[in-house]
Amino acid sequence: TLIYQAPETLQGTLDEWFGPGVGTIESNMTSSFRQSIPGGTNAVNYNIVSFSNGMYVVLVRGSTTAWEWMTDAQLWAAIALTQVFQFFLPAGEIFDPILDGVMKAMAWVESQRLKEIALYTQTTQLVQFMRDYVGISGPIHITGQSLGGGIALITGAQANIPAIAISGPNNVFSRLTYDPPLDLDKIDATLFNVIPDRDLVPRVDEPGLLTQHIACRAEKNDFFGCHASTRTLCEILYKCGSFNRPPPCECAVKYGYPEADRLGGNQTYSDVCGTKRSNDGWYA
Repeated sequence: TLIYQAPETLQGTLDEWFGPGVGTIESNMTSSFRQSIPGGTNAVNYNIVSFSNGMYVVLVRGSTTAWEWMTDAQLWAAIALTQVFQFFLPAGEIFDPILDGVMKAMAWVESQRLKEIALYTQTTQLVQFMRDYVGISGPIHITGQSLGGGIALITGAQANIPAIAISGPNNVFSRLTYDPPLDLDKIDATLFNVIPDRDLVPRVDEPGLLTQHIACRAEKNDFFGCHASTRTLCEILYKCGSFNRPPPCECAVKYGYPEADRLGGNQTYSDVCGTKRSNDGWYA
């Protein structure tokens, strides 16, 4: 959820979660890269975080505006429509073995348009920039949520680095449509997608071997609630623990999770987070 925050709050959130001086927003590195390539200032939104152990993480933001949704979604429109067609076709899954070839043929027809909207090329170039120009020899990871997660997965396979997506669209069937194409062995070895129950976006395309399906507490009539990144974070923290770090107030206030246990101090949970408790996804 860091990537959705205002830039001036990112460092404070890192310090609160990991401790002062552990993680650093590398805004200068990001700016240098954006200025070095055509269109670098107006395409996909991302940040770089460096950690004291030498690891770097690229954060890719998902779509937040209608224009971004329309642009990003075009990368997966063909496979999404094909999957809808398969769903209504009796025994439609028998076509799975040839879908990668079908997607490749469709991409050839639309090759020029796909190049114009291939925002993943910038994040892949960013990783190469970090290695070759900045000289980073330590591990580089990439992560993102929603369509930003899908872009992170593509770059992870192209750059051969670990990639973790939250509710990201997948790429097994469409792997031959990207430039360069994605290797299935790298998809299975380096890409990890967290897939909440009843979330439609991470069910676009076929995932690789590494996935984690999680529950969703959103109301049954809340069609988009399971796609919320903070709700997913709350579910992970609730099931796996927060390791004595404070979970977001939204977990109890907006998403129906129990109050976090107090480990010290005099303040109650209500003192910090207010008294509202709901699962409606909204603040009062």
